[in-house]
Amino acid sequence: MTEIQLAIILGTAVLAVVQTLFVFALKSIIKNTIEFEFRKREQAAMVASLFAEWIDKPNEHKELNRLTWEATLWLPDELAKEVNKRLANAPDAKEMKEILVSIKGIIQGRKSSLNTAEIVHFPKNGM
Repeated sequence: MTEIQLAIILGTAVLAVVQTLFVFALKSIIKNTIEFEFRKREQAAMVASLFAEWIDKPNEHKELNRLTWEATLWLPDELAKEVNKRLANAPDAKEMKEILVSIKGIIQGRKSSLNTAEIVHFPKNGM
């Protein structure tokens, strides 16, 4: 076997290893991105459930407490404080829709252009 043939075989082997590593890394990045997006959607759904449960004023508070504590654990401190102030009906609490728009910004990674008036809300006792 000549040196050129050996270099070609070695180069092909190295290229195959690099290609395999690249494909593995790309699959891992895609998988992690999908999982991250799924987690963000789950967290958004949890906050939506929290506010829906709170507005419904349930007799049993177990689920409401669980959702409140979950939101408190994953939200950034300032938003967690705002959510808890809203749930406690503190005089200086932001409106629920303002908080939703702020959370939307976190989930999307940018400030939302959505206006609070554009969010539909169906009151418990009618439309």
